[in-house]
Amino acid sequence: MSRLVGNSRFQKEANSYLILNLIQKNPLSRTEIASELGLQPSTVTYSVARLLDLGIIKEGDVQPSYSNAGRKRYAIQINSSFGRVAGAEIDGNKFRLVICDTCGSVVKSKVCMFSKLDSGSPAARFQSEVNQIVAEVTRLCSGFRILGVGISVAGVIGQNGKSIRECWSQSLWNADFSDFLGSFHFPVKLENDARLCAGKFMSDKSLAYVLVKDSEIGGVAVGVGLVLGGRIYRGDCGRSGEYHASDMMYSGLFGKMQVNEKADDRSIAKSILSDAFSLVSVLDVSKLYLNFPPRFKELCTSLLSNELAASSKALSNRICSDVCEWDSAEGGARMMISEYLAVPQIGSVPRTWGLFAEMKKEA
Repeated sequence: MSRLVGNSRFQKEANSYLILNLIQKNPLSRTEIASELGLQPSTVTYSVARLLDLGIIKEGDVQPSYSNAGRKRYAIQINSSFGRVAGAEIDGNKFRLVICDTCGSVVKSKVCMFSKLDSGSPAARFQSEVNQIVAEVTRLCSGFRILGVGISVAGVIGQNGKSIRECWSQSLWNADFSDFLGSFHFPVKLENDARLCAGKFMSDKSLAYVLVKDSEIGGVAVGVGLVLGGRIYRGDCGRSGEYHASDMMYSGLFGKMQVNEKADDRSIAKSILSDAFSLVSVLDVSKLYLNFPPRFKELCTSLLSNELAASSKALSNRICSDVCEWDSAEGGARMMISEYLAVPQIGSVPRTWGLFAEMKKEA
């Protein structure tokens, strides 16, 4: 069985993805790629030649060869101009949009206002928002191949990224957008905002990202994004990230967790920080990112220096303040790079887009 897989077109395509994922961070020579992946040099030569023809990689600067002074070694690296990915965060009547190159570097970012939204059902309105996002991405990426668009939504998103199970800001429950999202010429995927914030920093391998926003229904909305083992953690039911603190929240309308009206900003911040510190201890993650609204900044600083000083001191090397309002949108773009370069699994549904499609065109 393994020999059959090893000789198949599937394995050749899988090798190409393995190479691309390996050189995402650092350019490597063909010899180094073969050594790192345990592949035969001839296999690497074949795959690299194919990827060069497709234009997704390029040869970089000459590297000195110590083992064979008569030969030149070229560093193989991702071609940043191969295509563009986009990430968008829906925020009320506007959306933040980030465009990244194939290497994940931000090349454009802007805030856009929605206009002429469908006045019908919540589902129709949401589709109108997505159409406007895709139209703006298409305009900004003119002349480039669009590899995908990741859209950040505050709520519980289906595991396939095509449905919304709960989204109070959009008034959507159990809404399936598979056919609609599948109608575009490139992949468009939905994901929870806190999880995308965490996804921006996936190079940390393990982290917790606490996202706190002012809620439209009063108080604050809280989400926790997790990256475990270098992958965004979605949970068994896709609800990972939904936050509940019993001392400041209660089950309100239709079971929606709401902030207790008597809870002041200080008790809210203290409860969230205390829970975050416990989360870091239980999961033993390497980083904790805290993203509170600006009005909480001085309050959090005071809490970390006083009531929570012991805990914050113990975790001082793990707490990160390198956060911004663009994290969710940028995480959406980087998610689509990961989707595009994901190594195929045996038995998975064949892709109709991405590198597989590019290779089949060339075959």
